[in-house]
Order: sequence, then C-alpha cells, then structure tokens
Amino acid sequence: MTTKILLVQQSRSAVDWLSPVLEKKGFEVTMARSQKAALQQLAADEPQLVIVDDTCPRFSGVKVCRAMRERSQYVPIILILGADSQDNSEDTGATMHLVLPFTSRKLINRIKKILPKEEEDTLQVDRLTLNLKARSVTRGGETHHLTPKQFKLLELFMRHPGQVLSRRFIMNQVWETDYMDDTRTLDVHVRWVREKIEENPSQPVYLRTVRNHGYCFAVPQAEIVADKEAGGEVKM
Repeated sequence: MTTKILLVQQSRSAVDWLSPVLEKKGFEVTMARSQKAALQQLAADEPQLVIVDDTCPRFSGVKVCRAMRERSQYVPIILILGADSQDNSEDTGATMHLVLPFTSRKLINRIKKILPKEEEDTLQVDRLTLNLKARSVTRGGETHHLTPKQFKLLELFMRHPGQVLSRRFIMNQVWETDYMDDTRTLDVHVRWVREKIEENPSQPVYLRTVRNHGYCFAVPQAEIVADKEAGGEVKM
C-alpha cells in the first residue's frame, strides 16, 4: 500500500525539490499551500505522514505544525527548519525536526524511521500459514478457522519455533494465569489445534509434547534440543 504524505509548502521554498524526490521514491504526495488547506487535507486524506516546510518567506511552519497537532494527536509530523532558525528548542508539535542543509537520503531515512511499521498479516512456518487478521490457519490449501484461545495458542507456538515452552509459560501467556493445579484445559486445546494443523494428530509433526516440560513447535528438518541446559526451554 502506497504511503500518503501531506506536504505543507508554499511556492517559494528553499527545498522545492521535496515533492519530486518523494514521488520518485514511491510516496503519494499531496500538496497544501496554506494552513487552511493543510487542515482540510489532513481530515480528508488521512495521510500517514505530514511534512511542514518552515523555510518559506512570510509563512510560519511552526504555527501550521501546532494547528495540525491540535487536530491529530498521532500523525507523525516532520518540521523542516532553515539553517538560521531559532525555533529548534520550542514546542512546535512536530515529531521530528530537520534543519537545513540535509540530503535527500537523510530525509528518506528519517521518513522510514518515523513511519509506523506495517503490521504483519501472516505468520508462516513450513506449510502452515497463520492469518493474524482472519484468525485462521492454512495447511496444504485447506483453511481452518480458530477459536480465540486456539488462535492465541498457535500464534504463541509459531512465534517461538524450535523452542520448548513450559506449561507454566503457556498458561500465563494464553490464559493469563499462574494456576497450575489443573492444566487439562491446555492439553485439550493442544489436541484441538493439532486436529487443524497436523496430517495425523496422533503422530504430530509440528506440535510435539516434551515430557515433563511442555510443548515444542518443531521446525521441520531442524534438530530440537529439549534439554534445559541447552537453553531451549522458555520459562516464566
């Protein structure tokens, strides 16, 4: 998905190269020439990033930046300041300041750093694909929907491939409890998950029991060391 950037910049600017550079890098750039236009675009387009150019004559980028921050608490804002600017230390409302001179590479690096990371949609281990949004698992073209607890359990295992997870750790992470007198619920849920991910649930390839320890989500063709001293067990 293309990242939307709102660029607030008047025509006479010391960095009039910003828009062409951003578009060349694949960003979708919307230009606003005034504070009013910027606020309207902020509401209409919901950009992932705002860049405010404070190098234009008779234009207060700091004022625009503060107004935009009042409208949106979370949108990242980069405020570009001139080399002789005295506004670096004041509360501008910006997430980050860039002071001239700087290169286009530095700008792009700052943008990548400041943009929120896209959440992954799937986890994949061998032939298993866990859809994090649909809460379903696919094996060999066959998709199964998971209950909330089954989903949390399988996600936990797939995020720790090749590691032995103790029963206490699993109960704490999935059921949010340290109560260990009865873990039959865990065993039942493991059996249900196996029915959806294993070709033969009675002879599991992925979700294996490690006696006296817990369970391990095995990585095919990888040697799993279950011994405590090998550092393979995850405890609370």
